Amino acid sequence: MATSWYYSRNGTEHGPITPNELKRLAEGGEVVADDLVRKDGMEKWIRARQVKGLFATTSPAPVVVPAPQIEVSAPQSPAPPSSPAPPPDQSLVLGLYDLLRNEPVFVDWYLSAYHHSFDRWSRCEPPAGALWSRWGVTIVISWIVGFSGVGLAVTIPTNIYLLWRFHSEQQRYKEWRRQVDEYVHQIGLSDALALMERAPKVQGFAQFLQYTSSLVAGVSKGGTSYAEQDDS
Repeated sequence: MATSWYYSRNGTEHGPITPNELKRLAEGGEVVADDLVRKDGMEKWIRARQVKGLFATTSPAPVVVPAPQIEVSAPQSPAPPSSPAPPPDQSLVLGLYDLLRNEPVFVDWYLSAYHHSFDRWSRCEPPAGALWSRWGVTIVISWIVGFSGVGLAVTIPTNIYLLWRFHSEQQRYKEWRRQVDEYVHQIGLSDALALMERAPKVQGFAQFLQYTSSLVAGVSKGGTSYAEQDDS
């Protein structure tokens, strides 16, 4: 039975495909050396260039060496040193930073999934434990209240609402990832990751505190809370 292969481009996973199909995609330019690939049984993704025999290597043509001739020529000046690669376009950097600055929780989800759960990152999914970080304390409190005499009439609706909220944020996160990936594709992954490391982030338990404080502030002011903004 032939081994199945998968490849990922711009955060979207494709497959399964046969080794021959993967070879054909590489020859046609639909899979390039920097794309991520893996096969059944592999826990981590690798760069396509690491797959032996995937990209054809051309042998250099034989060089015909002419008979040596003695010539006296003027000394040549050394070639100028190669200039470093130009920095990313500032308009692209500012556009990406605006997306990062407006969603500090999503920045943490992006980096956590990239460093610790690459499969989820490639599928544009939040990292494992995102639900617990965001609303874990609320879930625990609702169950304590439910078993303290008030009953499940509070606990069950609360948990249903939180699951719905999490599903809603997952959809927002995927749309945010789509916009971010457009900038990453133009800027380059390494430069984009460096920018994300410096961007504002809300991590762990602070995600719950941010959500709760913004919700309370919105209710007390009679305005639009962070929770309501999430749905817009």
